[in-house]
Amino acid sequence: MRNPQARVRTSFGRRLLLACPTLLLPSTGFGQDSASTFPSRPLRMLIPFAPGGGNDILGRLLSDRLSERLGQRVVAENRTGSGGNIAAQALAASRPDGYTLMLGTNGTQSMNQFVFKSMPYDTAGAFANVCDIARIPNLLVAAPSYGPRDLAAMVEDIRTHPGGISYGSSGVGTMAHLGMELISYMIGRVPMIHVPYRGSAPMLVDLIAGRVQLSMDNASSSKPRVEAGEYRALGVSSKTRWFGMPDLPCIGETLAGYEASSWQVVVAPTGTPDAIVAKLNQVLNDILAEPAIVARFRELGIDAVGGTPEALDRFIAAETERWRVIIKEAGIQPE
Repeated sequence: MRNPQARVRTSFGRRLLLACPTLLLPSTGFGQDSASTFPSRPLRMLIPFAPGGGNDILGRLLSDRLSERLGQRVVAENRTGSGGNIAAQALAASRPDGYTLMLGTNGTQSMNQFVFKSMPYDTAGAFANVCDIARIPNLLVAAPSYGPRDLAAMVEDIRTHPGGISYGSSGVGTMAHLGMELISYMIGRVPMIHVPYRGSAPMLVDLIAGRVQLSMDNASSSKPRVEAGEYRALGVSSKTRWFGMPDLPCIGETLAGYEASSWQVVVAPTGTPDAIVAKLNQVLNDILAEPAIVARFRELGIDAVGGTPEALDRFIAAETERWRVIIKEAGIQPE
């Protein structure tokens, strides 16, 4: 015989659902937000790298300003490891409701898929692009003992000594690595010796000592060392001259079309409602236009970008294809 109490509980449950249809929504502890009510609780901003670095500083700056403009706290959360893949995997697995965002980079949104044997997320399908944020140029730098004094002479030296010029990088698949491989590709696939390090600090020590001849490093952090004469700058990787060193030529002035700047974007999980993406995009564009933010970005050596999600879609697609070709041509083997 069936338990009569079970029939009572079932009947009560049906009446409760009919009276409160919002209970049928997926259980998250909160109801679904519309764009007009979003956000109704705190948000998270995942930062793929360790505290104290450039990405962390930028991510926390954006989180603070978003908190003020949205009227809800935006918690900056460092999820480090695997070239940013740990944070990106966490974002891809998050509920697509706009409450979890990430400060994505060249690696997480474009390059990592070509330098790792397996990826814990689908780079092309896991994310909704929210807003383009920043470009951070790199300086092409040379050891004090390196002979060529300008870009044209450097290119000639590499061509004259195929496989004989060494460059250091902060690791395989980093912008320092790929930026140098782009030079190799553009001058006729002339090989150079790549010496990867665990970060920029040990690489720069060897550059100063002349154990490697060339490298690339973050423009803002390298500028004081160039000015102090520790090593020389031959060019900047951005499309236009960098405001921090306006007399320094772009690499693209010698190699037409060259650009290899680091970039940062804000992304959400795919499936995030378009109206919420649009709202976040507008708020972020407003933040990027604030005079105080523009000034702070310049202090950090950063160019603010902004723009629509659709423009960001196109940018990331173009970057992905460009670096896919370079990584393949360079023969970089997935880790």
